[in-house]
Amino acid sequence: MILVTTFGFDEKFQIRAVLNYGKSIEKVIIVTSITDSDKVKKALSSFTTFLDNLSISYEIVKVDPINFINSVALIAYYLPTDKKIIANLSGGMRAIIMETLTALALKGVDADVEIETEDFQGKISFKVSDLTRGDINTDHLLILREIWRGNRSIYRLAKATGMSTSAVSRKLSKLLKYGYIRREDTSYILNNKGMIMALMMEMSDENV
Repeated sequence: MILVTTFGFDEKFQIRAVLNYGKSIEKVIIVTSITDSDKVKKALSSFTTFLDNLSISYEIVKVDPINFINSVALIAYYLPTDKKIIANLSGGMRAIIMETLTALALKGVDADVEIETEDFQGKISFKVSDLTRGDINTDHLLILREIWRGNRSIYRLAKATGMSTSAVSRKLSKLLKYGYIRREDTSYILNNKGMIMALMMEMSDENV
């Protein structure tokens, strides 16, 4: 597994991530600014020493945060496509965080993204594919809403939406393709972005 992390003034988020994943980490890709201060240099030195002590290899990618195109291209160049990637975007400049996220998306890497809150009280997690809508229409959204409401089989979805079972089956296949849902036996379960879209539909219905 490859850990990609954005780096700023201190190393606390990165150390927590490494300790969390431990021996499963093959390599750490550290994305930071080319215009680093003494504080950043000190923190980076501390973090790389920490990695050396654990015998974890690393690569430092320095980008110009105000050059969006070059930064995204450079980060994408260093991203492997044949390894599982965890992207911890808790530290570093906001511009570099967005450039790293863009690079992951454009490289076609469906990484697991995690961002810790500044007070260490929790973190959010999502996949890069959660940021893409895909080729779906209103009928697909209706199905997501009905799954949210508890109609999780093809038969119950057909009954709730008024669509034929064959039409529901085709639309479920597309929702599976774009990562909105997953299948468990004969039931369909919402993934993160499926829940988001279903909740958006519910909110729209409430405001009609």
